[in-house]
Amino acid sequence: MLELLWNSVGTFLWTLVHFECVMKQLLHEKWTEGIDFMFQNKVTKQIIFSLESEERSCFIENYIGDPFARELSYKIKGCLVYNLCKVPYGGALLIFMLDNFEDLTTVAP
Repeated sequence: MLELLWNSVGTFLWTLVHFECVMKQLLHEKWTEGIDFMFQNKVTKQIIFSLESEERSCFIENYIGDPFARELSYKIKGCLVYNLCKVPYGGALLIFMLDNFEDLTTVAP
């Protein structure tokens, strides 16, 4: 159903706001196949490619959240990082990691 909706009307209707809502729900449901689909889909990539440089650099923080958050399972973290390392998301992941370097390098007691 997700694939049908995203592909059938996605090219002219969906925006980042819709992406954010769907992604937050997929993360909540821990549905890795849905997360993979959203990141690898042509419609999503077109949305990201159409962003201005500043918007694209804040894409992860603004529309997905912290892919390294403690409340996420290792399976979900792995799925997010795997997809975010690919084009067109890699630059945004690098910027996110640099901006949050201190948080990512601290070890919980």
